[in-house]
Amino acid sequence: MTNETIDYINNWEKELKKINGDELTDFFNRFQTLYPIYNRLYNDAFRIEKAKNKELNRISDYEKATVFVRDFIGADLIIDNLKDDNRIDDIKAISDLIDNEIFHINLKDGIGQEEFDKQLSKNLVNEQDNSIRAKAVLSVIYNVRCNLVHGYKNLEEHQRMLLEPVQNLLLTVVETLKNRLK
Repeated sequence: MTNETIDYINNWEKELKKINGDELTDFFNRFQTLYPIYNRLYNDAFRIEKAKNKELNRISDYEKATVFVRDFIGADLIIDNLKDDNRIDDIKAISDLIDNEIFHINLKDGIGQEEFDKQLSKNLVNEQDNSIRAKAVLSVIYNVRCNLVHGYKNLEEHQRMLLEPVQNLLLTVVETLKNRLK
């Protein structure tokens, strides 16, 4: 990591430490403070890899945040770290929220994409293929971020059910990515 990235992360982490409550706004604020750290890390990782491999093509932000991160860290390490941090229940909770149609993760013009969500839920609980499972976890994180930023989400108490487990997953992924970049 560059010194600039380290400073950037340190500044955001200082802000994160200030958010200690359990109010709904605290969950929103923690997620919205964690995500810029994740974004900076995966963009730096991509820049580093692109410098090593000139043939690495430009890819979408979604691809960087999901497929690239999974491959850069390693799917097995992502899942192992989620297990070590006791985050598997969070994955199951998100899958249940999707299956029970409490939340749509994949949206198009604000409308839930049921078939994509069903597949996402299935992939989240796939214990046979860490590559599929890790990408599903990263997809949830990315799509929740997009839904919050672009979906004009209002503060509604039921959103805690999704934000808390997603925030937990993001914490583990950020730490894993930081360690991979050291």
